[in-house]
Amino acid sequence: MTSRHSGVKIAFGVVFFTGIVFLFGLVVKMLWNAVIPDIFGLPTITYWQAFGLLLLSQILFHGRHGSHFKSHWRDFRWKHHLAGYVAEMTPEERERFRKEWESSCCFTSKPAPKSPDL
Repeated sequence: MTSRHSGVKIAFGVVFFTGIVFLFGLVVKMLWNAVIPDIFGLPTITYWQAFGLLLLSQILFHGRHGSHFKSHWRDFRWKHHLAGYVAEMTPEERERFRKEWESSCCFTSKPAPKSPDL
């Protein structure tokens, strides 16, 4: 009896997920047709064009490998490793590391220079 219930749950999940995907396509179509033609003068789109845009944006902005959670976990591990590395440094080494980091990156703690009054 348990396998029948799990099969029903899986079937329901597949149907629900498919419905959500098609609903997102419909929302993209409605938003595009309500906003884009008026602002940019572009033509309206069909449902399948909206679905294609949704798929294309998924590929371009999220990629095909991994997930959003995995990238956050990777960033967390990197920051955790760097924090442990810096914690083991002496104060002089930390200051030298901070100066090298600031000179090689765009992240500085110094305020931007003021423009001269004209």
